[in-house]
Amino acid sequence: MESSKSHINLCVDSCKPNLDNKEILVIKASGCAKKLRVDYDLQVCVDIANIISVAENYGLGMAQGWNGYVEVWIDDNKSYRCQATYFPSETTRHGAEGNCPKNQESLQVGTKEDAEIWLKEWWAKMNDLSKAK
Repeated sequence: MESSKSHINLCVDSCKPNLDNKEILVIKASGCAKKLRVDYDLQVCVDIANIISVAENYGLGMAQGWNGYVEVWIDDNKSYRCQATYFPSETTRHGAEGNCPKNQESLQVGTKEDAEIWLKEWWAKMNDLSKAK
């Protein structure tokens, strides 16, 4: 798997409710000419078992752990792009702190098999309670 630290970017472009009053995010994803639409109810998984198949069917799959998210999407060249985004688990009087920037060490581009290996490693990191504040 290639580490492509300067070539991966996944960021929210807009967030609008659809007719069912669900929030649909529009994501700018590196390697993709078109923006990706993300339906959290459909594309956010409870664990990593289905992330790859969700990404293959909808363009992007993600799951939330204790320390942040893992995200996998397929670019226009059919490469599997992966990143992890940490968030503080510290609670303030205003609720949880906002998301931190993506973890630069986590950024990878590769094959489906590379993404499966990456998911196992980074899912463990996103659920490592010793890192929780």
